[in-house]
Amino acid sequence: MRVLLLTNPQAGLKGSSCPLERFLPAMQAWGWSVTPQGTAPGPRLTAMAYEAAQAGFDAVIAAGGDGTLHHLANGLVGTRTALGILPCGTANDLARTLGLPLDPDEALAALRDARPQPIDLGSINGHYFLNVAALGVSAEASTDVTSEQKRRFGQWAYYWNAFRRLVYPQRLALRLYTPNESRPLEVYQLSVGNGRSFGGGWRISEDATVHDRLLDVVAVEPMGPMALLERLLLRRGGMAERIATRSYRLPECRIEVSGPVHVNLDGESFTLLPPLEFQVVPDALQVLLPTPRPAPEKGTGQEKAETPR
Repeated sequence: MRVLLLTNPQAGLKGSSCPLERFLPAMQAWGWSVTPQGTAPGPRLTAMAYEAAQAGFDAVIAAGGDGTLHHLANGLVGTRTALGILPCGTANDLARTLGLPLDPDEALAALRDARPQPIDLGSINGHYFLNVAALGVSAEASTDVTSEQKRRFGQWAYYWNAFRRLVYPQRLALRLYTPNESRPLEVYQLSVGNGRSFGGGWRISEDATVHDRLLDVVAVEPMGPMALLERLLLRRGGMAERIATRSYRLPECRIEVSGPVHVNLDGESFTLLPPLEFQVVPDALQVLLPTPRPAPEKGTGQEKAETPR
């Protein structure tokens, strides 16, 4: 196995550490040919992954968070080079969706006998995402979170800034186009999920997987504070089952907004121009996973394809 091993020293909580030395000796003891390297800013990560694929690496293994994996996936999409996951980030939502160990050392042990398996990706205007694309409150809140806040408080930094935004939430006016309808909406939040987990363990939907060739589109329209609190306090269900006013399962959709909009993709902030064209890309990325394929997190919930709630 020829591997490019990347670590992100800025990933995860303050006081946590995922240096190369934590993983390199074990991989070398397995007989793997490992090229160790530190990570770089986002766009450069995408280029590094693409270059590794072109150079014939079997895998790019990342000790980092979902942001690191996001940029690497954009470089590996459509290639035979697999993405390996050592969850060292703040939220580690892709690892949660795939049922991988969240402890980096346990994840390392699981990699030894892992094999490349395909997963779906979401796509928005040429950008690929692994977990969830979000517009509205959470996307705006993510622009408020500093690197130091992430390191000190982890996902709670996002929750706090989202709460601050919810005190006086701004409504986002949009038009949602699905294969069956066109509908104007005013929302606090609209999320489009490829995977199941986001925000460090929140679920977009209990039924979502990265193998179903569907996106989960979840809209939260204005409601009273007590109604919102009651929904948030429900113990079971994902976002679609708990706080959504409308949800759909479909392979593609389009969103029209009046101008540039902040979009959060796997925890990374982007400003995109409309229209926002979403689609699922089946089996787009090879990921190193234990065999047989791990079961995703279990839960309950029911959804009907392309049926609003």
